[in-house]
Amino acid sequence: MTGRMVRIAELDIKCTDMNAQADLYKFIFQKYLEIVPAAQRGGITIWGINDKDSWVGENNAPLLYAGSTYIRKPAYEALYLYLCELAGVDPYKEVPVK
Repeated sequence: MTGRMVRIAELDIKCTDMNAQADLYKFIFQKYLEIVPAAQRGGITIWGINDKDSWVGENNAPLLYAGSTYIRKPAYEALYLYLCELAGVDPYKEVPVK
């Protein structure tokens, strides 16, 4: 590596197969963490929140939430579970509200 910061910006994955999209989002995160040394990780930014407001159009379903009701897609769940696993956090345990 060059020693420079590596950042993935404006990530969106156009897809009509929601499970394939989930696998690809997870794969990108896995490879980023596997290949890029920790000191050079500048982060991953997903380009938007909701398919409805996406610049590539709702029909392309590129983001983690669907529709105006922000329904979590399989890609959201895949990333959430993967990141919880990395952090050693139980994704199903309730966090007490203070």
